[in-house]
Amino acid sequence: MNCNLKSNFGKPTCKRNVGEGEFRIVVPKNDNSGKPISTKIIKDYGRRMNKIFGGSTIYPSTKGCYSPPGSSEFYCENSLIISSIRDFQSPYTKPSKKDYNSKQRINQLNEDEMKVKALGRKMAKELGQDSILVEYLPVVDASMVKKKKSWKASLPSSKLGDQEIFSGG
Repeated sequence: MNCNLKSNFGKPTCKRNVGEGEFRIVVPKNDNSGKPISTKIIKDYGRRMNKIFGGSTIYPSTKGCYSPPGSSEFYCENSLIISSIRDFQSPYTKPSKKDYNSKQRINQLNEDEMKVKALGRKMAKELGQDSILVEYLPVVDASMVKKKKSWKASLPSSKLGDQEIFSGG
């Protein structure tokens, strides 16, 4: 099937061929002098991603490594990843994008990529970085799986621990 034909834009096969996307920004945890970047700043960047996609996931620990051009040195810095998904079927996206055809999906993913790159450039400037890594990863399908009943404010004590995940050692 030729998905470039206007008559095929809305076909499920063509929509699936476009897929969806994951967008990531790798953020240093420290400035260039080694001082920690404020949690408030990191949360603000997460909120900015949420404005674009409706939500984000922060992977709290990764290493960003590089070698300066012409150097044999190898440097690594503690970083985190802010990741968001463009899920066209998400029940949380307003206005809904579930009826987007393949052409509209391509345009939305291109717009998302431009917005995330702009955010990356702004972050690099605000954090005094030479560059910030921004990734766009095509995804065949992403689904926000929603349960039928409403969420619970608290789980039964048998499912709770004594400390937050990733807090402390």
